[in-house]
Amino acid sequence: MVGASPLALNTYHGLKKRDLDVMVLCKEEHKNNYPDNAPVITTSQINKKSLNQVNLADAKALFILGDLDAENTIAMLAAKEIVGANIKSVMVVNDDNNYENLKLLHADLLISLSSLGSEVLIKMIFGESINSQIIENIIFSNNILDS
Repeated sequence: MVGASPLALNTYHGLKKRDLDVMVLCKEEHKNNYPDNAPVITTSQINKKSLNQVNLADAKALFILGDLDAENTIAMLAAKEIVGANIKSVMVVNDDNNYENLKLLHADLLISLSSLGSEVLIKMIFGESINSQIIENIIFSNNILDS
C-alpha cells in the first residue's frame, strides 16, 4: 500500500479485516494516520529505493492510493521497474484531468473516486438501481469527463 489518503486508510482496514498481510509505505508525516501496530515504512520520497524496502517482489498486489497523482505516477513507474507486470496494481486518480495520462501506466485498475461518487450519487437521487454490476460498469467505464 502506497500512501496515506482516506482511501488508503480505508483500504488498509478492509484488507486487515480479511486477515491479509499489508505493508504500508508513506511519508513520515503521515505515519500516525495508521494504527500504531501497522507495519509502516516511512520515507521522504516514494521511489524505487523506498519501494524496495517493502518487499514488493513478494507482494500479491500493489495499491497506489496517495493524494498526489504525480507521486502516484512515480510509485507506479518504480514498481513496474522492480516487478514488471508480475503484480496486480490498483491506482487512484485524484484529478480527473490526469485520467488519460494515468491510463498510460497500465494499472490493472485505475479508479477515479470523484467519477464513481458522482455517478452513485446521481443514481441514488433519481432512484435508479445500484448493484454490483452497475458499480463495476462505472469503475471500468471511461472517465465521466469524457461523456
